Amino acid sequence: MSSIGPVGFRRFQNDATNAVETLESRRLLSAGVPQAVVDGGYEPVQWQGQQVFAKPGQWVLKLDDVNGRPDRQLNATNELLRGLGQDLKADRHLGEDGLVLLRAPKAMGAEKLTGTLKKLARFSYLEPDFALWSAATVSNDTYASNLWGLHNTGQSGGTPDADIDAPEAWDLARGDGSVVVGVIDSGVDYSHPDLQANVWINRGEIAGNGLDDDGNGYRDDVRGWDFYNNDADPMDDNGHGTHVAGTIAAAGNNGAGVVGVNWNAKVMALKFLGADGTGSLSAAVGAINYATTMSSQYGVNIKLTNNSWSGGGYSSTLYDAIRRSGQTGMLFVAAAGNGGADGVGDNNDSLPTYPAGYELPNVLSVAATDHNDALGSFSNYGSASVDLAAPGVNILSTTPGGGYGYSNGTSMAAPHVSGVAALAWSYAPAASADAVRSAILGGVDAKGSLAGKVATGGRLNADNTLDRLGATMTPPTAPSNLAATAASASQIDLVWSDTSVNETGFRVYRSADGGASYAEIATLGAGATRFSSTGLAAGTTYSYVVAAFNQYGASAASNTATATTVAQASAPTAPSNLSATTLSRTSVRLNWADSSGNEQGFKVERSTDGQRWSQVATVGANVTGYADNSLKRNTTYFFRVRAYNAIGHSGYSDTASTRTAASSLSAGLAGLSPFSDRAIASDDASSSAWQDLLASGRGPISA
Repeated sequence: MSSIGPVGFRRFQNDATNAVETLESRRLLSAGVPQAVVDGGYEPVQWQGQQVFAKPGQWVLKLDDVNGRPDRQLNATNELLRGLGQDLKADRHLGEDGLVLLRAPKAMGAEKLTGTLKKLARFSYLEPDFALWSAATVSNDTYASNLWGLHNTGQSGGTPDADIDAPEAWDLARGDGSVVVGVIDSGVDYSHPDLQANVWINRGEIAGNGLDDDGNGYRDDVRGWDFYNNDADPMDDNGHGTHVAGTIAAAGNNGAGVVGVNWNAKVMALKFLGADGTGSLSAAVGAINYATTMSSQYGVNIKLTNNSWSGGGYSSTLYDAIRRSGQTGMLFVAAAGNGGADGVGDNNDSLPTYPAGYELPNVLSVAATDHNDALGSFSNYGSASVDLAAPGVNILSTTPGGGYGYSNGTSMAAPHVSGVAALAWSYAPAASADAVRSAILGGVDAKGSLAGKVATGGRLNADNTLDRLGATMTPPTAPSNLAATAASASQIDLVWSDTSVNETGFRVYRSADGGASYAEIATLGAGATRFSSTGLAAGTTYSYVVAAFNQYGASAASNTATATTVAQASAPTAPSNLSATTLSRTSVRLNWADSSGNEQGFKVERSTDGQRWSQVATVGANVTGYADNSLKRNTTYFFRVRAYNAIGHSGYSDTASTRTAASSLSAGLAGLSPFSDRAIASDDASSSAWQDLLASGRGPISA
């Protein structure tokens, strides 16, 4: 677990009320500061209620809404700074949008500088360029190879099996060369016989041509970058980084020297500490951001960084850089620190050591143990702020110039954890950072000596880590409760229950032959629980199953779900049996048979010559009659009707005709006109009723 940040800290905001804020009183750092920090030109300053060491006139500045290529950001920032007229210059871009190393007059204090910069609308925050330093104690003399931390047989006088069970883990995995570890330190002796095969090479860069071939902002960064000297040669001139790198990834089974926890991991050399073991905040942040960029934008499989260093106070710049690395899926393994000048470890819960103390989910804080599983006398600890312990006393590893040597410190413990994390990712390439972190913390060997000293109460165990990770390396369980519902004539909607916790995604299968054969129709991401199957045939029955999958295989199929698409809609059929009956000089009654079951209504058309038609009315569905009351007297009219719906119109009905009455006397009788399509037989004209009408003169005027 990581500790909480300092009480009362907050970033500078772009308003006049947020000047430099103070914190509760904390110890002065000068007692534990290496002499090399002072010799390196760093001076003590008061910052956020703490005494820290920083380079005079050197600051880390963050501006909002500045983006684009690093060189253009630098130019844009300097344009803004020139407008302030205070001899301010952005000297170097630090790998994140708007983040630069700022040079200011040495006599310009924090309060004045902050007040000046707040005139910029884009100002976010400012921090001193803190001094940082390695977390290792002084190295011992070189002895014969004796890697008790990996496999303890009591060979150094310690307790057998007080180790990380590396040989047992190697039965499962030794590393396949796919995982890259960023060693943020004093550099790496990349020519060391035990390291040279495992040094990361930037395949996007052409060595020595002086060009930025891959466009990442760094020229000739073939093996990484030297952020201390700002050049492309991260060679180790201190020894600390080479020792760390050997514990992580010294070549295995090569018949010489030592072996790393991961025999084949690739080491990205990110130098930010100088020959004296000190470096700056800006250089450290640049190194972290480089690793993040290479992971997120250039496809480098860098899964974690090892950070065996500490110093300075709480830094929002550093916090943000570590947080961003975590957002790309990287772990940040950090040494818990080696105590103060008295050589006795400190409680990080009450006196946080950074960067190990940042409360971020990707940070793993590591204490050191000896060959008896006791906490190292120098090691910092913390039941809330330090996650676990690992071997860190009398650790043999590689040294510059092809040599080997022993060192003590949490600096030596952290790379054991980094090596196990790299081993875990080579064993389970698709594992998340959370999964690897959980396997490491859950797989520790619990030790009474560590109870109340670290959050897990235990020491790293590589074999247990892989076993725990392996428990997740199984195909997922099958989804359940699959249901299918027809949404339209061409779509069926599926829903199901996700019963697995380790799927990579789901595959959807469809059958149109009653389940005799299935075809895959879709691949969905993890956590999906619904899908719409489209482009289907109307009125057709389909069957579906869904299966989950991950890198280890596929689940069994879900239950089968079946649905039938809606029948295809069509235009209605034409009405029939149309009749027209004269009611008066101006009114005719129409009747017809509804021959369709899907109409929205009917449209009535009228003509006086049977050739030219006009629509005179629209009536609703299921209506079978209409009275046309706007006619002229003694006029023959023709009528026809058709049904309609959203798809279209039916054909026309048969045609019916009738003649309106000539006068009111013939009203009600004109329906007997021979022009009517009423069903009157031809011999009706000889009936007595018809003859009576003719004799009375009340019959039709013309036949």
